[in-house]
Amino acid sequence: MTTLESLPREIIASILQACDDFLDLRNLFSSCKTVHSTWICNQRSIIWHVGLRVIPGFSDALIAVRATEIAKGRLRRTELPPAPFPIAQLSGNTIKPSLEELKTIRRFAYLAENSAFDTMNNQWGKKGDGPIWCLHTWETWSEGYHRAFYRLLAAGPILSRAYFEPFVSNTKPRGFLKSFLQTRNGWSGGVNWFPSTDRAYIQSHPLYDIEKHQRWESFFRPLEDLFVEESRRLARLGPVKDCHPPVGTDGAIYAIYGSQATDPQSLGARHSEILFNQMLQFTCMVENHPLYRMAHQGFQSIPSWSWSVSVIGFPSFALTKITTTVTQQGEFTGILQNVVLPCLARDSVDSCAPNEYLRFQYMEQFLVRVWHGSGVPNYYFTGRYMFRKYFGLRFADTMLVYSTDESVSGFELLRKNVSVFSGHTFGQPYPKGHDLLRPVNEVVWTPSYKDDIHIPYTL
Repeated sequence: MTTLESLPREIIASILQACDDFLDLRNLFSSCKTVHSTWICNQRSIIWHVGLRVIPGFSDALIAVRATEIAKGRLRRTELPPAPFPIAQLSGNTIKPSLEELKTIRRFAYLAENSAFDTMNNQWGKKGDGPIWCLHTWETWSEGYHRAFYRLLAAGPILSRAYFEPFVSNTKPRGFLKSFLQTRNGWSGGVNWFPSTDRAYIQSHPLYDIEKHQRWESFFRPLEDLFVEESRRLARLGPVKDCHPPVGTDGAIYAIYGSQATDPQSLGARHSEILFNQMLQFTCMVENHPLYRMAHQGFQSIPSWSWSVSVIGFPSFALTKITTTVTQQGEFTGILQNVVLPCLARDSVDSCAPNEYLRFQYMEQFLVRVWHGSGVPNYYFTGRYMFRKYFGLRFADTMLVYSTDESVSGFELLRKNVSVFSGHTFGQPYPKGHDLLRPVNEVVWTPSYKDDIHIPYTL
């Protein structure tokens, strides 16, 4: 009789790769020395195949884990992440995941699942109160949500160098950001948070100047390569199974928001639709601030054990340790977030070394203030650059303007309609396609500035 031990190693490895979950995998490779030896010799490949099947968005989770590890080591030494960022080394197609990386991936997956549950609760109260979707639609939504969540975790480490480079430059004005830090801490003393020297300096850098979008490619190319290559990989897998969306479906988000898109980079129909969906889903994820919401979840009971994982948020770019606690019964109790590096203080900016600005922990608040003060929404730049280059589209100048028949803007409607992660929109209200994206050659953007007043603009 043929036993498992008598099978060729290649067959045993294939059996291990076919496990339905990691618990079955562990039980199987622990069954005998031959199987365990096969597991040791083929560990990375087995983890890759099982992970793709078991964890939604597994390939993107691996990319986020590796990108975080690369940037974390540099930031701990108050050094900028590498340039160019080694995107090719992040993919599991290039280097299969290790067991240590799997442990971090599962922690990232736990955060993503918690965020997805929180998002559903905010949208429909609980899963059963939402639209009646078939199982495959729920699976598609989960895959899209997890993938966008991991892209958010990857964007922080990948783009942190581009955003921080002006901060650590020796050419910046003396006392740069001191006024911002004074007002950020609640004391201004009549100080303008954004003096003319700081404003002139920051807008001299192309990344912070919307009129210089032709020079953005060098900043966003690493993240662009990630989006393009991963969407190409998914396109090669062939058409997905029809979701059979229920009655009440408003339509595929590509048909709604990309109806005026072109294909200037000749991606092909399938690749173009996947990339478009992922860009729009990423934009929604950024606007829903999942890491910020996690920071405000308190402990419900005394935890029995906990684990921590490091992330670099986007667009905060702060190296943060997230600690998750679990009860003895395995129930989630809460999440705490702590900034890893000592925070840059306003009293030290006059004399600190340039690289000490990497301890600036208020990048997101700074970008929001720059947006409100100048009409330049810095952390939309990634989306603006990608939509312009690959689809010939720009964000509509009216996307943040309240419509006549709704109490919120078109972009707010899109942000709240989390069903876009399924590739479709379900239920009213939703913005019309032209309320969000318009052809790039339709309107010429005119820069404007008005202190502390949010004004309409064309992205």
